[in-house]
Amino acid sequence: MQNAWRVIDCTELEGRITYVRGRVSIQPTNADSPTEVPLAQTAVMLLGLKANCSTAALYELAKYGVSVILCDWRSVPISAMHSWSETHTYVTARHIAQSQMSLPRKKNAWARIVQNKIRGQAACLDSQHIDGGGLLRGIAAQVRSGDPANVEGYAAREYWKRVFPRDHEFTRAPGSGLGRNAQLDYAYMVL
Repeated sequence: MQNAWRVIDCTELEGRITYVRGRVSIQPTNADSPTEVPLAQTAVMLLGLKANCSTAALYELAKYGVSVILCDWRSVPISAMHSWSETHTYVTARHIAQSQMSLPRKKNAWARIVQNKIRGQAACLDSQHIDGGGLLRGIAAQVRSGDPANVEGYAAREYWKRVFPRDHEFTRAPGSGLGRNAQLDYAYMVL
């Protein structure tokens, strides 16, 4: 697996990132000379809104198995690019393994993800001394392969109803950008 260890933080960079013979060259607009970092030592690169990264540099970063994370104006990650190249990294191995899973295994994995999510919601209610943790654990036990009955949606409605009991009109709508949903979107992004 990959031996890289460096995290290159370019979230505040105003300048250009290019590729030069096995290294990325980072040239801030107000600096005389660039900083060069070997790609073989790099695990992650964080890019901000004012960094100008060449396609050649992105290609070589992917070839070396470097994860590139795009950040917003607050330096909060909003997207990531992970290599699917022949480079043996943990992320690459995981992506390839997931893409080659049989449909029954994918459905079974999804059921386990949903069950654990619902159990996590139950644990949150328990930690805040809010009734409903037992109900959610019972709902989690009902999840079947692929969650064809959308038990996840039912559990979410029960969870949010208990988290915000005074707001009877509240409906979780990710990406709506309004009120409590916007606050929750921000919190999920930070987590």
